[in-house]
Amino acid sequence: MNADVVVTRPQIQVAGTITRWIDEHPRVFWGMIIVYGAIFTVAAISPWYQIHMRDQESWPFHTVFLIKKGMLPERGELVAFQLREEYVERIEPHAPRTQIPVNTMWMKRVLGMPGDRVDVVENQVVINGQPVASGFGRDRFGVPIYLTSFRGEIPLHQYYVSLPHPQSFDSRYYGMVKESDVIGLAVPLF
Repeated sequence: MNADVVVTRPQIQVAGTITRWIDEHPRVFWGMIIVYGAIFTVAAISPWYQIHMRDQESWPFHTVFLIKKGMLPERGELVAFQLREEYVERIEPHAPRTQIPVNTMWMKRVLGMPGDRVDVVENQVVINGQPVASGFGRDRFGVPIYLTSFRGEIPLHQYYVSLPHPQSFDSRYYGMVKESDVIGLAVPLF
């Protein structure tokens, strides 16, 4: 049996049309290759990595972050986590805080690890004898907000998170972040 491939005239015309279009529009063609390549790459790495654009002003230094999913933080590292409703419910005094976007990704720096000692001295949060944050008394909407009532040793599988921004909404108000809510490490890209 002869297994010759038969190419019909319409197939040759389509291939010629595509080749001619590529020759006439090389920038568009290579732009499409780059875009589709980027989409494929992001889809291929998405189980382990995520690109995140900052939508809060409490981290003014970078806009785009690479999230390394499933990695647990060390002291000083930037961590991405889910801000759960239970964190907002811990804030004192209890008041409707509907302006806080719950069940969204937040990024903060880990300042306290399991076993570290947290105290509040006057209006400052102190970890292992070092001041790490001060209270600001009212949130940006003018609602009173008090420092967390947590005092003592940070429990296993929990972290104290904060940012250097003076108005950062962080562990000084809602307490420790659970390890189960950690998405991964956040690496600033630009």
